[in-house]
Amino acid sequence: MTIASGTGQLDPHPEILKTAEMYGDWINEHGGIGGRPLEVITCDEADDANKAAACARKAVDEGVVATVGSYTLNGESVVPVLEQANTSEFGICCAIVASELDSPVVQQLGAGLAMQSGMAVKAAADGCKNTVWIGSDAGATTDLQVSLAKSGLKSMGAAPLKDVIRIPLKAQDYSAQVTQALKGSDCLISPIPEASLAPFLSAFASQGGDQRIYGLQGLLNENVAKQFPEQTDGAVVTGMYQDLSSPAYADLREAIKQYKPSSDLAFNSIGALGAWAAYAEFTSVVEGIQGPLNHDTFLAAAQKHVSTFPGVAPGIDFAQSYDGLGGAFKNQVNRSITYSVIKDGKITPFADGAFYDMTASMAGTPIPASSTPPAGD
Repeated sequence: MTIASGTGQLDPHPEILKTAEMYGDWINEHGGIGGRPLEVITCDEADDANKAAACARKAVDEGVVATVGSYTLNGESVVPVLEQANTSEFGICCAIVASELDSPVVQQLGAGLAMQSGMAVKAAADGCKNTVWIGSDAGATTDLQVSLAKSGLKSMGAAPLKDVIRIPLKAQDYSAQVTQALKGSDCLISPIPEASLAPFLSAFASQGGDQRIYGLQGLLNENVAKQFPEQTDGAVVTGMYQDLSSPAYADLREAIKQYKPSSDLAFNSIGALGAWAAYAEFTSVVEGIQGPLNHDTFLAAAQKHVSTFPGVAPGIDFAQSYDGLGGAFKNQVNRSITYSVIKDGKITPFADGAFYDMTASMAGTPIPASSTPPAGD
């Protein structure tokens, strides 16, 4: 099963559910997994905690081998249900809540926390001198995002953040915050959700903003870039998966061509790329299991799995927990990110999709040369 918000208003990602369905169709047309068909169930939790819990209960009732490639803001409603049933929440892109960051049933494939530092690292590499952080006010989550951005700048020996600007989650008019952000700044670190980027960029455009924007994969995407081509030209997208155009995603491109999903869905995004990568890793785990396959045997194998899908940083080992940042984020086993740049409304991979290890930058210690992205596009 894949759980995500397909119809919610706060942070919908219908492309995740569609990608999961396409992977099921694609793998079955290519012989299944080890000759066995894959049945994919999708569950739309619509940004609702009660619906998210119902999805998790349905997964348990259906006896799924695992939930795969899910993304929800309501992990605290999902993880306890899966824990009780010893069922894996496998290959998630982005741990949002504490239980996803430390539960033994969660295998996080994505490098969510590393991206927060990665934006700042690239801004420093590009020579930004007066960088402002501007994003949604989500309490402790925002505190962590800002802390990681500060650590990223510190690891590069760069000037600290000029300002930190928090936008109310349900704000419709960002004019005041944008006015503050533009004062004396040259770059903006902007982990703003996709649903909020339109009003943000509208205010940015109306006030003549020309600062370089550093955003996140899946949020600052091509749908946004097409709406605001001038404001996003040259913007840097910090990601955890390689671009859709990379060789790693040839099968996804073929599936899109074959199944012709809605053109409104953003497949060159963290949601779709992450779901496909999660299912590819799921397939790899299943192929390595000898004997019976069920949620117990899968979880045991997943907890020792080393990544094989080339669209994510190589060698991610789920057996190696992360003990940095006080030890509260042990499922952040992937700390390598990649970059893209928006040019003429299109996302272009930076440095051929190279991965950069952000372990040092997350801790605020000097970043080694091998982990430092070069300046420029």
